[in-house]
Amino acid sequence: MKALNYTLKRKRQLMVFLEKPDVAMDTNHLEREIRPIPMGKKNGLFFWTELGAEHICLIQSLICTCKLHDIDPNVYLTDVLQRVSQQSSQRGRRLNTKAKEIPVCR
Repeated sequence: MKALNYTLKRKRQLMVFLEKPDVAMDTNHLEREIRPIPMGKKNGLFFWTELGAEHICLIQSLICTCKLHDIDPNVYLTDVLQRVSQQSSQRGRRLNTKAKEIPVCR
């Protein structure tokens, strides 16, 4: 009975994947993407500083996001790092994760 009440209370949220075909029924694809992060906790013991650990987490997040959007992480990160190095001379140029702006990503 508890399970039925739970389902009925959340019917609208549970039906989203039927109404919107781009929404997955489960989160398995996301769980696969973040699996390396907990596995890397053991390696976290060897970060020299908290800032270094934060930077690694940021890069891992960017790589996972690129993969989820079918963007080659190497191409994307290369492009971003090149733009960042030129940022002082080209103020106002935005860094954007839209693959349309990076034609070689796909």
